[in-house]
Amino acid sequence: MSKQVAAPDETVTSMSTDKICAACSKTGNGLKRCSCCKAITMTELNKETDASDKKGTQVIDYRKAFDDFVPPPIPDCSICRETMPLSEYDIHMDCCGQVICHGCQMLVLQQCAFYRADRPRSDSEILAYLNKRVDNDDAVAITKLALYYKNGEFGLPQDQNKAFELFQRASTLGCPQADFLLAFFYYEGLFVKKDMEKFKECLTKAVNGGFIQASYALGRVEQIKGNIEAIEAAVFHFRVAASAGMPDAISELEEMFKYNIVSKNELDQALASCQAAQDATKSKDREEAACLEREGRAES
Repeated sequence: MSKQVAAPDETVTSMSTDKICAACSKTGNGLKRCSCCKAITMTELNKETDASDKKGTQVIDYRKAFDDFVPPPIPDCSICRETMPLSEYDIHMDCCGQVICHGCQMLVLQQCAFYRADRPRSDSEILAYLNKRVDNDDAVAITKLALYYKNGEFGLPQDQNKAFELFQRASTLGCPQADFLLAFFYYEGLFVKKDMEKFKECLTKAVNGGFIQASYALGRVEQIKGNIEAIEAAVFHFRVAASAGMPDAISELEEMFKYNIVSKNELDQALASCQAAQDATKSKDREEAACLEREGRAES
């Protein structure tokens, strides 16, 4: 069973009156990377505090957590069975409910590859097919309908409250993209009390379900906090996102490398894993589809 993002290893260290590394208990130099274990969570106690008042500090070893982390499987295209690119998780076929990649979508513009019937064209036809999937508790279809209400698409009125309810339903049915989109209702306080813990909980659930883009969002949240432990957490989340092929995460890690927050070895590993993940999603059909799309934009 895959290990989960939400439960990295934790250690509790007792403190002396000296400045020590909270991760390995060795003496360090200020709030910088420990010369012994290379962690950056350094702690300094007030020397005037009575010994009976001193408490251990709970520290999450995010470096070890990343080494132990096993990423959840990324879904395959229902037609070509190749790993889906991160940017194409939401190509959901209204006619059959299958999730396919952009390359295969270009091959089935006229007929459904599963039903062997013409694909729906008009807004009413699309919604009729989609609602059939929704009635059958298709979590991806429910998420797609929620997006239509959220954005006011395909003839539906813009209804954020309806979208929120549908995202909740899809989340209960196990759609990680719904968890990701639901998180921002809690972040912005839309139709629900603003709750940053619930926001992070939804994002973590999305990552554990295979929607790795949520790991990048978690990294940005921790990065904004700015304290040392949060920055260490941000590095963990960016490395997870990079390992799934997300270039934005690489940009963040490169910036952190400039400030010695990320080591050269960690950055090299992230670059290699990101490239490997991107290469795993490449195929001839997908490249041809991308080429046709570029040509269409150029002509317009």
